[in-house]
Amino acid sequence: MKYLVAAVFAAAATVSVSNATVIDFVAEAAASPGGIANGYTKNFGGFNVTITASRGNPYLDGLYLKRPGGLGACILVGGPGSGCDNSLGNNTDNVGKFDSVTLDFGRSVDLSGFSFTDAEHFDLNASSFTLLVNGVEWTFSNLVAATLSGVTALTLAWGGSNPSQFYLNEVAAVPIPAAAPLILSGLAGLGFAARRRRKAS
Repeated sequence: MKYLVAAVFAAAATVSVSNATVIDFVAEAAASPGGIANGYTKNFGGFNVTITASRGNPYLDGLYLKRPGGLGACILVGGPGSGCDNSLGNNTDNVGKFDSVTLDFGRSVDLSGFSFTDAEHFDLNASSFTLLVNGVEWTFSNLVAATLSGVTALTLAWGGSNPSQFYLNEVAAVPIPAAAPLILSGLAGLGFAARRRRKAS
């Protein structure tokens, strides 16, 4: 019995991993750099992600000296596809002071595999600089090592006790129901086996 339980949950874990979708903003920026419409919805791996910014528009920034950018935010000089308005203060194309970006997944997901770079496109993943995640302070290094469970919408904002401007390079999302049918069928099988054993005894 204990081996069957272990097998059920091991298989569920395998299904979850295989259903992970990497939301790669570096690749998106390479394909189509510039500002995007607030509320733009993009399909990643079979499910939709709606992207908004708190100030201005979400912005996809490409490579700088071969270093990756990703998702940021700024007030655009024109409409979607245009660049940031450089005449405005604190209006860089990353997530800086006064900025946040929100990813709405439209369902509960587990999030992991975060990756970030700073304003100069240098890696932030081992950094003790801070950001706000749904209003809560995290260091970049702690967030990169974490799995956030049961998230429907994720807001990443400049802030905390030691803030840094940043780009979101990528994050991996696993829809929570992905393994549910397997777990339920496994547990149902366990219940059936237990009933048969009781009757036999």
